[in-house]
Amino acid sequence: MKSVPDHYECKFAKWRDKYRDQFDHLPSYAVLYDVHKQFHEDANKFVEECSISSTRNLLHSSKNVLAEFMKFSEEITNKS
Repeated sequence: MKSVPDHYECKFAKWRDKYRDQFDHLPSYAVLYDVHKQFHEDANKFVEECSISSTRNLLHSSKNVLAEFMKFSEEITNKS
């Protein structure tokens, strides 16, 4: 069975770990971690089930990740 890499193994996680010291003080950075983790959980559930429910959950998680990336981007821009 196929699966999605977990939230420690994906490219974003590697980037997040590399720049942790630089961004850890930003509120959106911590929230982004949580929604990113949920995205991976929902993505794996989708791969397992391919159901309407798992599709909705994955789309919701994707939306949350995007929203938090936007907040993160705004915080970085405003701190510069």
